[in-house]
Amino acid sequence: MIAILSLKNELVKWPTGELKRMVHLGFNNIGGFNNVIGAIDGTHIILGTAPLKQPEIYWNRKKKYSIQCQGIVDHRGVFINYEIGWPGSVHDAKVYRNSFFYQNVSTLIKGWDYLLGDSAYPLSTFHIKPFNNPVNNLETQFNITHSLHRVVVENAFEINNDSWDELDENDDSNSDSDNKSNSEENNNICNLNENSLRRAGELKRNQIITQLF
Repeated sequence: MIAILSLKNELVKWPTGELKRMVHLGFNNIGGFNNVIGAIDGTHIILGTAPLKQPEIYWNRKKKYSIQCQGIVDHRGVFINYEIGWPGSVHDAKVYRNSFFYQNVSTLIKGWDYLLGDSAYPLSTFHIKPFNNPVNNLETQFNITHSLHRVVVENAFEINNDSWDELDENDDSNSDSDNKSNSEENNNICNLNENSLRRAGELKRNQIITQLF
């Protein structure tokens, strides 16, 4: 394990310079989205037995004990960032908001760069999600194209036939308003910030639609 971890900074690194340009081009070649720096998703690593301390917090919605794994991959499905260790009962959005990526987004996201993720994650200028309830053909087409790009992260969790269990976080409780269950954890200042990020994300998503379609 020490030998493996010693390679982390060499093998799991955020794209910059020429590598960043390759990632942009790679995602663009998939379906036309520009400036995508990565795709994000979460999965669950199933535990064989209940943890001795606070086992209830590791009990997930599929009635299994697990720990969370959040991964960000490039267009090839190569991991460029990960967050691991949160108990299975914790929502993807909370893992995301407390992750290294989110806490250091100003140093990782440059210019028009952004991630693609599913509805478990809050909309912002640096994370673009699909429409939860598309109301016209443009929004439907956006969702289809978005999925073509984002599927690389889902495939990355399965590439070696790992027996990791993904939970479907795209239920009605995770609407754009969004993640109301998490709002109770935030104070008013944080909520205002989240609302501002969401509104800015909505504008950026609409700009992407205009450019693409």
